[in-house]
Amino acid sequence: MRIEENGSAQKKSAPLARDEGWATTSFPPGPAPAARPLTMVVAVTLDMASAVALQRADVVARALGADLHILHVLPARPWLQELFSPRPANDDFEDPETSDATQRWCESMLAHALPSVRIHLRRGELSQCIRDLADELNAAIIVVGAPRSHRGKRYADRFSTHLVRQTRRSVLVARPPTSSNAIVAATDFSDQRFPALESARRLGAELHAPVTFIHTVVPMKPFQSSAPGASAIALDRLLGLALERRLDDMESLGAGPDRAVSAVVVAHDDVTQAILDVARARDADLVVVGAHLEWRISRLSFGGTADSVVASARRSVLMVPLQAEA
Repeated sequence: MRIEENGSAQKKSAPLARDEGWATTSFPPGPAPAARPLTMVVAVTLDMASAVALQRADVVARALGADLHILHVLPARPWLQELFSPRPANDDFEDPETSDATQRWCESMLAHALPSVRIHLRRGELSQCIRDLADELNAAIIVVGAPRSHRGKRYADRFSTHLVRQTRRSVLVARPPTSSNAIVAATDFSDQRFPALESARRLGAELHAPVTFIHTVVPMKPFQSSAPGASAIALDRLLGLALERRLDDMESLGAGPDRAVSAVVVAHDDVTQAILDVARARDADLVVVGAHLEWRISRLSFGGTADSVVASARRSVLMVPLQAEA
């Protein structure tokens, strides 16, 4: 197998189906309990970025059959009022006028009615309110809007990755859709559960979208050896075998009866740029990346890449929490 440099990729497809077996139990037969639907939380501030986030969250929730809850966070009350009449941070407050205005705005953005019980009004710090509601509802995905300004982007990537590590939940940073519904998902193989790839595969199946798995390899620098020719050939052979194995691993995850998933390995000095290049080439609507929960690990490995992708991408990014191998 040949791995080309300067961002070009070796591509293989995954046409084979994977046998999905069902585990058996010793319990007597009976009606299976109804599966509890997923829950999603989208934070809105009634601006254009929030409108994009709300519309994207609505599409994903419908595809996954998830319950969508809308959180509108207002500024905290004056400190003197809070001192003499404290209110729990995780408690919805009653404000019929604001609640009605929020519901009307959301329904105008979505062009369909919403149940009022799915709209939550809270006061306080934004990330804390999101975290509290996500914990209460055991939300699977949190959706936030992406600011348009450059300064806002720097804040957004820190805010969203911080939210992933705080809540230990997937966070979708929503941007306007592209002309395609393609999905690109990246992995560094640090988490052998491959949560980012699995999330992308499921979304692709539900949205009927083509999915591409990508793994980036930083090219090795030449090294000194007493037998440089033989060593280079042996190293190239070992590297080829290793990359072939990783392609096979990604293909086995992507294979299924519903949709084939393509897998690519890219040789590039910049992992973030390699992901963005593949996403741009496929006009991807969504990029899925993993984010390490430990700050030190994230700075040294793929979690730092997640920060960069969120800050640099011009498309929606779904960050999935990773657990590094012990």
